[in-house]
Parts: sequence; structure tokens; C-alpha cells
Amino acid sequence: MVEFLYDVPNVLYKYRDWSNSFHRRLLYNQELYFASVNQFNDPFDGTIPFRYDNRELTDDNIFLKYYSITKREYPEWTDEQIHQHCFEYQSRGYFKDEKYVEDFHNDTLKEINEKFGIVCLCKRRDNFLLWSHYANSHSGFCIGFDKTLLFEDAQSQFAHIQYQEDLPTFKLFETVTDYFTKLIGIKSKIWEYEEEYRLSRINFARQNAILRKETIVEILFGCKMNQNEKFALLDFILQEYPHTEVFDSKLSKNKFEIEIIQIR
Repeated sequence: MVEFLYDVPNVLYKYRDWSNSFHRRLLYNQELYFASVNQFNDPFDGTIPFRYDNRELTDDNIFLKYYSITKREYPEWTDEQIHQHCFEYQSRGYFKDEKYVEDFHNDTLKEINEKFGIVCLCKRRDNFLLWSHYANSHSGFCIGFDKTLLFEDAQSQFAHIQYQEDLPTFKLFETVTDYFTKLIGIKSKIWEYEEEYRLSRINFARQNAILRKETIVEILFGCKMNQNEKFALLDFILQEYPHTEVFDSKLSKNKFEIEIIQIR
């Protein structure tokens, strides 16, 4: 077991719309689509406004920030050249200039949108609202993935979404990874019901990863899925996914929730 998967559920789920031929490719072709952040329905997704903590914006810290950036970008420069360059940039007051910060933020977002592919997943298969929102009002289907095989097939990283009331601030000496993690890993508490985990992969925006069939370990039918479609899909599963557990769902007679019933 990969050590950093210890806090990830053993099976992660993706809700799909059976009427969408693109969504069906996940079953027919084992294609897992990595979207760009600007394809998501949350307008803050990947676009959190860039704000530094003003308490960190001291002259000494700003100089050290420029120094670390310059030394990384121009490793062949002498220390004297680096210091001269940093003093020049510091005198322009970029880190306290709202226009500079906004332009830097927009450039960063553009790069993230063009480079990073993301897959949204859920830790539960009975999330009533996700069946409603992403599985065509319970008439679609849901796929359960083995987390370890998914990690290997997708060649990507897992992130557990954090939900909070306020927008995060960014620290002056955060790494690019820390910055990216906040941009795609923090959402408003209004989305907390999604219980989301994400896969992210650099240089893979709007591309498909091909999974092994063994990575798909559960297939669930929505409680409003057309019966003829359900039977046809079940025949397909029996032939192509003999190892996979299959479940149907129905509305509870006692609570406002769905019940999951194993049919194979």
C-alpha cells in the first residue's frame, strides 16, 4: 500500500449520466477524463483570489522572496548580481501593488487551467444529492474505483478537499505545490455535502487516462434508471466485468434516503 493513501477510502465513487455517451465511455472504454478547473460548476474552483497576509510583507521578507526566486531562475548569476536584481525589483514595490498581484494571479490561473487535469470523486455511493446532480436525477449510474489501482492507472495525486467559510490567504514563502493545493483543494462549506476527493495530474488537462478493468470494482444503478437500460447494462457487465460487484438502489420507505442492494 502506498503510504500517503492511508487516509483515502478503499473505494472512491464517480456519479455519471447514462444518457450522456461521453460518460458511458468510462464503462465501455475505461476512459477516465481529467477536466480543467474552468469546466467545474463552482466559480471559485481554481480561481481563489490571490491574497498575501499583509503581516508577512516586510521589506526583509520581500527581499528574501525575490532572492529565492532569482536564485532559482538564474543559478549561473553571482551573489552580487542576484542582490542587485533583488534591490531593483524591491524598489518597484511589486508585492504591494494590487495590479501586479492581480496580473500574477491571472497568469498563474491560466497556467493551472492549461496544465492540470482533475478528476472529482466521492467517498460514498449513497450520496443522495450527488445522484441528483451528477447522475441525471438518479437515472444514471455510479462507478466505484479501487483506490490503489486508480492511483497506479491515473499516475496522479490524491487530494482530500477541505471546506471552510472564508477564502484562504497565501503565505509569501509557500511552494508552488502549497499554492496549487490551496487553489484546487479548498472550497466553500456550501459544497461540503459532496465529501470530495480529487485526482490531479500535471500536463494532463482535458485528457483521458485508460484504466484497467480491474480498477472498477463496483457498479451501481440509479433508482430511476430505465429498466430496459438496466438489464442491457447488466448483461454487458456480466461479460466485461466478471470481477465487479453490482448494486441496485431504491428509495427508502422510512427515510429520505436511498437504499443500496447488491444484485451480484
